[in-house]
Amino acid sequence: MIAIGLHYAAYLSEVYRGALEAIPKGQWDACKAINLSTGDTYRRIILPQTLPVALPGMGNYLVGIFKDTPMLSVIGVAELMHTANALGPETYRFVEPYTMVGIIFLMISLPTAAGLRGFEAWVKRRLGMRR
Repeated sequence: MIAIGLHYAAYLSEVYRGALEAIPKGQWDACKAINLSTGDTYRRIILPQTLPVALPGMGNYLVGIFKDTPMLSVIGVAELMHTANALGPETYRFVEPYTMVGIIFLMISLPTAAGLRGFEAWVKRRLGMRR
């Protein structure tokens, strides 16, 4: 868990950095001009603008985590791919276990991706950034 967390933290930091750099420099200057504190600048001005920019990348990495680590291994059940690899030589049927593993990953990934798209649309509507 620590290794996966550190791995994806590195990629997510780039998503956050890119979203922060997408904010025009004029926004920062305007906050300084009206004497907003750094905390207020981030909370009221910058972060509401960076969230819609960062959400697609964050969602992609969330779905990637689902694909990289089977959710069942987190709670102590044998990893899905390991089980599929063990069933193949035992039953001489290789296609069925791998197909089931793929279906399980799709059942996890597709609703998550759809939920993230809905959340992204909700954030954009809420912030008045409808396209």
